[in-house]
Amino acid sequence: MWLDKHLRHRRGYGIHSPYLYRIIREGLMLRKINGTQRDLFEELREKGVGRRTAIRLQNLCKLEDFESWAIDGCADCRSLLVATEHCPIELVEQMMASATANSSTLVLLHSAFNCQRRRECRVLAEKHHSMSASNLQMTLLFNAAGLTKQHIVI
Repeated sequence: MWLDKHLRHRRGYGIHSPYLYRIIREGLMLRKINGTQRDLFEELREKGVGRRTAIRLQNLCKLEDFESWAIDGCADCRSLLVATEHCPIELVEQMMASATANSSTLVLLHSAFNCQRRRECRVLAEKHHSMSASNLQMTLLFNAAGLTKQHIVI
């Protein structure tokens, strides 16, 4: 069942949201950084985030025209908030409240082998009021206007 979900949505097929389909096809699927900006990629790599995940987030940042970001911190007026796997859950909950208040996107990073962290991310996605998506490495919580509440496994 799990493998069937991932094979179906991995390339964006079967996703009825044009917003999420565009993010998957033009942001998360690319294997190289799109454009010349590498600031977020380099900062994520310094924090110990894997190369592939850092590329995906850099491409998401470019695709959505995010001007600023915060990693493992709660800051106002940020477009993208990233919580690494080592970020305490209390801070993640504060980041989620900040992202909701500022209409920012929150990315929760986790590994496939950290069952507790994945469970915590699943609970946060269930609490989230808007669209969310997850794969083996991350859970994305979107706060853009006009998105319906649904959770997609990529």
